[in-house]
Amino acid sequence: MKIPFNRNTLGDEEIKAISDCIKSGWVVLGDKTAEFEEKFAEYVGAKYAVFVDSGTSALFLSLKWWFVDGDETVSVPSLTFTSTAEVVKHAGYK
Repeated sequence: MKIPFNRNTLGDEEIKAISDCIKSGWVVLGDKTAEFEEKFAEYVGAKYAVFVDSGTSALFLSLKWWFVDGDETVSVPSLTFTSTAEVVKHAGYK
């Protein structure tokens, strides 16, 4: 018996939008990202919104926002994905 893990629910409109982004050379950043950030900020009533390409990037930005002075010691769990600890070092913290 096959149990499906995931199925494609993208329609032609979504596939075309994805294809247009890839063809533009801006898969992560670019006009579409900026447009989405603006619309999302408006939707949630915020002045700004920032979107990133991965959980690792999100962790990095949250660390830089939370620990501003750069001389912080950050604790991470021992059982976690490697990015949890990597972003601490990459951000310049201990």
